[in-house]
Amino acid sequence: MDSEDLIRFIRRLKRKLRKYEKLYSHNEGAVREQIVSPFLRMLKWNIEDPDQIIPEYPIGERKRKKLDYYLIIRRRGKAEHAVIEVKALGKAREGVSQAIDYARNVKASYVIVTDGDTWQLYDTSKPLLNALVEKWSILSESPREIAKKAQIIANTSDFGRKEALSSLEIQPRVRIRCPYCGHEDRLNRFSILKTWKYRSWNAYHLKCPACGRKFMFYIDPSGKRKSFTIPRTSSKSEKGEGK
Repeated sequence: MDSEDLIRFIRRLKRKLRKYEKLYSHNEGAVREQIVSPFLRMLKWNIEDPDQIIPEYPIGERKRKKLDYYLIIRRRGKAEHAVIEVKALGKAREGVSQAIDYARNVKASYVIVTDGDTWQLYDTSKPLLNALVEKWSILSESPREIAKKAQIIANTSDFGRKEALSSLEIQPRVRIRCPYCGHEDRLNRFSILKTWKYRSWNAYHLKCPACGRKFMFYIDPSGKRKSFTIPRTSSKSEKGEGK
């Protein structure tokens, strides 16, 4: 995921929420289609793929209640689930307890309640007072901070886990060279397939835009030490250090 593209996208969402505040305050459908769905796409969810997302998911004995989105999370071959409940703008705090109950009803591990501006992620295995995992406000927080927080609901195996929040420590201006074709550019110009923490290092699974080959890349928070192989953190200098 290109962090700078995500940040620019969030800036556009911020302007849209302000411009069409009246519409979104009374129209959940507009929030869902014009704010939530595009945001999910930026977080690598394919809205058109039933193996990833089922919209209007029916629940209850008569299937009259429908969840806005039912997400399928893949973790090492196993599937977990999350649901998203969309509210009109300004009403994100309404019905949180009920949304958690709906999620538990379909055995979902997580529920997201959002009004397009405020996003709240809850762990359904915990009591309501302790269930909040992460939250952010598109209108109130900086696009860069939101982009970092939003990684926790991206389509990765780290969905819902704090480990995902390391994703936007991307140091976008660090330059790297593809170990296969020699193409050199800033880190955020490569396709970032996945990020995580390896001890104190930021780890990346990257795809070269020039040759299309995939490779691993490690960099310490200072940006001074780089490696294409798993770093030996016990020594002062790592073998295989990138240049």
